[in-house]
Amino acid sequence: MYRNTLGRLNQVLGPGLYETHGVRYERFSDSDAVEYVRYKDASNNDKIITQRQYMPDRDLLDFAENRIPGDPDTVVSRYRYGFEEGQDPAELLDTLGRRTAVIMSGSAFDDYGDHHWDFGYNDRNEVTAGNRREGTTVQQGNFMTPGDYDYTYDPIGNRTETNVDNQQNPMTYTRNNVNQYTATTYPTESFAYDDDGNLTADGTYTYVWDAENRLTEVRATSPEAGSKKLVFAYDYMNRRVCKQLFTWNTGTSDWNTTPASDKRFVYDGWNVVLWLNGLSDNAVARKYTWGLDLSGLAGDGSVSGIHGAGGIGGLLAHQSSTGTSNFWYLYDGNGNVCQVLDRSYLPNVSWSTSGHFEYDAYGNIVHSRGVMGGVAQRAFCFSTKWLDTERPPSAGCLAQSPFGHVHQEAHDGREEE
Repeated sequence: MYRNTLGRLNQVLGPGLYETHGVRYERFSDSDAVEYVRYKDASNNDKIITQRQYMPDRDLLDFAENRIPGDPDTVVSRYRYGFEEGQDPAELLDTLGRRTAVIMSGSAFDDYGDHHWDFGYNDRNEVTAGNRREGTTVQQGNFMTPGDYDYTYDPIGNRTETNVDNQQNPMTYTRNNVNQYTATTYPTESFAYDDDGNLTADGTYTYVWDAENRLTEVRATSPEAGSKKLVFAYDYMNRRVCKQLFTWNTGTSDWNTTPASDKRFVYDGWNVVLWLNGLSDNAVARKYTWGLDLSGLAGDGSVSGIHGAGGIGGLLAHQSSTGTSNFWYLYDGNGNVCQVLDRSYLPNVSWSTSGHFEYDAYGNIVHSRGVMGGVAQRAFCFSTKWLDTERPPSAGCLAQSPFGHVHQEAHDGREEE
């Protein structure tokens, strides 16, 4: 349920939120941009406050902060992109407005400490370095593990090398004349494509596409015990509505014909609102509630502000099949899911039942904690997109693009659609 005044959405009610008050949006006095997102309890008290603050002289985000009200407030996570009073503006933003650092702090980081990332760019605005360091003083501090990321590119933007933590043998890439990667080293991989440019093999997995260039199947090329096959189906809008998982049967040397899991998806636009269990008469497994995404938070206060950025940064909550487990989603300034909090423990945070994520410059998870941060429970992560985790991270995971298409997010830094 959505409520608005002055044509701007200011309240959302739905599964996972408290029924009467849900989530409320508060805007800057002279702007349509959202300053506060307030998660309310049944008595209209703030349980979580998210604040987005912009720099006074530039249309750039200064910080995104998620906190639990109290005396004093508890900062769960704070992502600073701008500069504080007395700080050199060039420390976090360059003259082109590119982020040269982000400082991360709050209780979500208490297992490994407040820290920061320093970023470097070339003259084509390509990220050439991502340095993850201890402490909150930019350009200083010991490297964390992992921490030292270096990227190189050819003159037209193809990545040619990735080196993490000064590896003796960095990962290198080979491309063909149509800018398709054909091979990598460390790990050694080779890639094949169909006539439409779709990836069909990577040396470990085989990919099958339909006539509309939609990924319909991913399977181990040389299956063995424990190998998996994923099969996808789509609706008339090209939204993925079904994902089935099949396992390899060593007795028959073939794939089992009965799926081990069968997930069905129901959408509002391009946002998943229901996850159904196809093995249990389509019983509801999880319900999702969405609010304003980055487009809405930046000023599009109409209902279209829920979908303008493909839902990125807009997922508010989910509720389990029984209705007894409810989780709230918190973000950094880029709309990446960074914390998933079990609301039943608030004003405390139980990291054993909640989750936390941190990503590198290309969206790979470099740190996670808690049950909701574990592989088995991950669903929405980087860019608030559904992440298929059935394959090992070394093979790259499958994610949905901002508009529902399934693509590969591999360690090559490119998407194969």
